[in-house]
Amino acid sequence: MLALLAGITILSACRKHYSCQCSTTYTKPGYYPYTGTSVEPLTEKTTRRGAKTYCDHAEKQMLKNHEDYKVGADETVAVSCAVK
Repeated sequence: MLALLAGITILSACRKHYSCQCSTTYTKPGYYPYTGTSVEPLTEKTTRRGAKTYCDHAEKQMLKNHEDYKVGADETVAVSCAVK
């Protein structure tokens, strides 16, 4: 019984806390590329699979949002998000 209780305590203490880290890079000919990074901590209850899904959706949404701010056709925006 004591071994079971110790095992449960150890497993709950090792619970991972995930976050989603996204990098956005703007490039335009004649200018240095600009890269911005953001980190969004996720709740304790988020699983690795849930964190991956969250990051995938965040990447798509951020790319869509940043596309609206492009001025010329020669500007590019790249977004990549990963679970940390």
